[in-house]
Amino acid sequence: ASSILVGCIFSEISDAVLENLMGVLRIASLDGVQFVFMGASKLPSINSVLDSLHEEFNDENVRFIDEYDEALSHLIFGGSDIMLCQSYEDPLLHVPLKAIRYGAAPILMTSID
Repeated sequence: ASSILVGCIFSEISDAVLENLMGVLRIASLDGVQFVFMGASKLPSINSVLDSLHEEFNDENVRFIDEYDEALSHLIFGGSDIMLCQSYEDPLLHVPLKAIRYGAAPILMTSID
């Protein structure tokens, strides 16, 4: 049986999006969904939360890559079924456009507020 691979490449991430992401991870990882996260934040508070996420979800279904690598990002886009996007108008990484180009569905991460 195959499983769904969800990719998430970010340069910055807000606290609200990070909280939503934690909830999604908890629920989806129980169903065998695989996640790959790549990126690093310039904010120490966000990096500490990402580190705690890494420790909490230290299993074979969740991978964290704490720096941006262009070649690896292409592999993540190519292998993902779904790409999580912070905005459909991403001026820096162009995640939604690259996701469509590689055949992954771009899904917007929004806050519940």
